[in-house]
Amino acid sequence: MGRRLIRELETQLGFRLFDRTTRHVVLTSYGRELLVATRRNLEELDAALDELPEEQREVFIAHELEGRSFKELASAMGLSVNTLLSRKHYAVLHLRERLQDIYDEFTKG
Repeated sequence: MGRRLIRELETQLGFRLFDRTTRHVVLTSYGRELLVATRRNLEELDAALDELPEEQREVFIAHELEGRSFKELASAMGLSVNTLLSRKHYAVLHLRERLQDIYDEFTKG
């Protein structure tokens, strides 16, 4: 699940899914049925992000949700780009497995 998907969903829904200040998934009302489904999915996403080791979560959020480049992150964190790529890779593997059911449900409709 990438930055583009998050932004597309935010545009379609008309509200932010991710608070870039607090770095957490946010909820706002948008209709009862949609809100229930959205809340469940966003809570699952937030929980899955919280399960990541801090180093992986930090890189995933900064790159995918905040749109920061690996070069920028490497400079700010004092790490190599390859280290950041590795951390993000492991984060994506966890999130992909953890959120597979939601993805399957979302793509059915």
